[in-house]
Amino acid sequence: MPASDWKTITTDDYAADGISTVERAEFGRSTVDIFPCPQNKGKWKYVIDGKVWGWSDDRESAMRDAEVNGWDSEANTLYGRHMRP
Repeated sequence: MPASDWKTITTDDYAADGISTVERAEFGRSTVDIFPCPQNKGKWKYVIDGKVWGWSDDRESAMRDAEVNGWDSEANTLYGRHMRP
């Protein structure tokens, strides 16, 4: 998914992490947010449907990893499988 499909939004979903702005995209019915991780300096956290899914080394790899795992989450929802990493 091109970076242009990601939207920067303001949210209070991550106030506990001190984060108010995230990049968000949707893959099927899955909503994915990425943002710089305040605890793991230099890493990017990606959250799928409100659950922390993983960390990536940079913004581009966070987008890529979040897209792959976002579609996996969609497949799990559609087919009833639970394949969380």
